[in-house]
Amino acid sequence: ALPVGFLLATDARGGLKVRGILRRRTDRVAAIVRLASQDRLLRSGNLPLRLSIAHANAPAAAEALRIACTRAFSNLESILVADLGPAYGVHAGPAALALAIQEYEPPTP
Repeated sequence: ALPVGFLLATDARGGLKVRGILRRRTDRVAAIVRLASQDRLLRSGNLPLRLSIAHANAPAAAEALRIACTRAFSNLESILVADLGPAYGVHAGPAALALAIQEYEPPTP
């Protein structure tokens, strides 16, 4: 069976939208970075950002995504990599990857 994955993103109102369909497992990292590069925060390059990468039993894919994001985006303050919990994994399936983007404003002294 051909593995199929979905690229999901939130819209301006917080709703979930399907942004793409992946038909091969090998193109996941590039597709996620391509989708992320369309995000207004990453595209601006002005604001410092934090990224979080979560995976469901796919540490090698998460590391590949971390490296690809580091190369693609210059305004990153930090990247956190973590395991997806079982509640997400049961719905997303094994080897799921997630990428979250957060604006970061350093604390003022």
